This record gives sequence, structure tokens and C-alpha cells, in this order.
Amino acid sequence: MDRISPPPARHDAGSGAPGETVERRGVDTKQLNRAAWTCSLGSALEYYDFALYTLASALVFGPLFFPAQTAEMRLIASFGTYFVGFAVRPLGGVVFGVLGDRIGRKFVLTATVLLMGVASTLIGVLPTFETAGYWAPGLLVLLRILQGLGAGAEQAGAAVLMTEYAPPGKRGFYASLPFLGIQLGTVLAAAVYFLLLANLDRVTDGWGWRVPFLFSAVIVAVGIYMRVRLHESPTFVRLEKRAQVLANPLKSAVQHSKRSLLIGIGLRMAENGGSSIYQALAVSYLAGVIGMKGPIGALALVCAATVGACTVP
Repeated sequence: MDRISPPPARHDAGSGAPGETVERRGVDTKQLNRAAWTCSLGSALEYYDFALYTLASALVFGPLFFPAQTAEMRLIASFGTYFVGFAVRPLGGVVFGVLGDRIGRKFVLTATVLLMGVASTLIGVLPTFETAGYWAPGLLVLLRILQGLGAGAEQAGAAVLMTEYAPPGKRGFYASLPFLGIQLGTVLAAAVYFLLLANLDRVTDGWGWRVPFLFSAVIVAVGIYMRVRLHESPTFVRLEKRAQVLANPLKSAVQHSKRSLLIGIGLRMAENGGSSIYQALAVSYLAGVIGMKGPIGALALVCAATVGACTVP
């Protein structure tokens, strides 16, 4: 048997029947608002870590972890580690998606904050190539993999939870709030780098580059606190009560929703791929090719992400 019992009727998988209010589904306005704040701010905190790596790969990781290479090869090697995080994101979405369908959405969102925060904090204490040789870039890649696994689960998991919390007719708006959080996290990370670059002539000298990553320890503590207090998705609670939680949700999704899965993958590649490549390459181009030193690249990213935060909802 691939599942515990037959799958629910179609309306159970969403947020309720047409015309159903939030209260009638057992979700009061206070719970809905808490879920909205928790998912949007939680995504902001988590993507602060992810955006930090974007800026660091463009500005500082090359000379710190690949000093034996030419300037061009340093940048390519640094972006190679950046790419690894995106390569494993689908795996993170699959693994944590299955856990979310079997254990619950709240568990997954708490686990992803912990995974991302710990990985980012550890980047802040990594030895550089000068002190550890090839162990340094190897450990950097390992921590980037953990970041990618967490990010792949966070984005989808938060959007699913908000869709299941939202009243009918407003699911698109509420599902967009985690993506608003992503923009806010990017603003925060870029602002931190802006201040860092504005006050340090050479950020790669000394321990200044480590400060934004070490700050992730605070981020993970706040994120876990917020999500531990979050109520489980009302849809998942209903499915548990009716013994309709699938034992093999991945197999069921592939069998019954293959076309939708492929469309979703294609849409995300076009949108997120272009966005992330542009952020990293634009900043590195300004600093490495045009020669605009200092915080101008980080300031440009602050402005762009602020516009994104306003337009997403």
C-alpha cells in the first residue's frame, strides 16, 4: 500500500470550500496574522543568509579561498561554489517536501531555519586557504550544500503553509508573503555589506568579512522562536484527523501531477535563475570589471530588492 487511506477530496487539499470563512475552517484572524508574519519574516531571516553568500561569492570568497588562481579564475571558482547551492535546492525541496506531507509543515519550516542558520554561522568561522589549504574551499562547498538544501525547502514550504492558511479568494496574496520576505532578507544582507564595505578599505583583510555570517546565529535563534510558536497548517491537521496523510506523497505527486510539476520547475528556473544570476553577476561586474570599488554594488542591490519587496504582494 502506498498510502494510509484514499486521498482526500479535491477541496481538502486547498484552503476550504468557496465562500468558507477563515473562522469556519478553525483558523481565527489572530492565527492567520501570526502565520503571515512568521512565514514572511522567517523567510526574510533565512534568505538573509542566502543573500549573504551571493554577495560574498561576488566580492570576497575568491581571494580568501582561491588565492592561487588568477583574478578571473578566482571569480569563476567562487561562482562555482555559489552554483552548488542551486544545484541541490530541488533535492531539498523533495526531501523536506515529503517530510512536510508526512510529519507537518511546521516541523519543516523550523528545520530549514535551523539548517540554514547553522550553515551560515559556520561559514563565518571557516579557515581560509592560507591556513587550511584545500580543506577551506572543500568545507565552504559542504556548507553551501546545506544552505541549498534549506533554501529549497523554505520557499516552497512557506508558500504551501500560507496557501493552506489563507481564506478562499486571497490565496495568491498570502502565498506571496514568503516571497516578500525573500526580498526583505536580501535588503538586510545587502545593507550589512553596504555598511561593511563603506567602513573597510579591504574587507578581505582581517575578520570583517566574517561578521555578517556570525550574525546568523542571532537570526537562527529568532527564526526558531517564531516558528515554534506557529500553529500547524489547518489543512494538515484535518488530513491527520481523517487518517488521509499519504504514506508516499512523492510517488503520488509524480503519478497524478507530473505535468504540473514540470510546469512549476520550468517557471521557477526562468524566474529565480535569471534573478539570482543577475544579482551575483551585476555586483561582481561593477567591482571586478568596471572597477567601482566600495559599497556601490551592495547599495544597488538594496535599492533593487526594496523595489521587489514593494511589488511582490
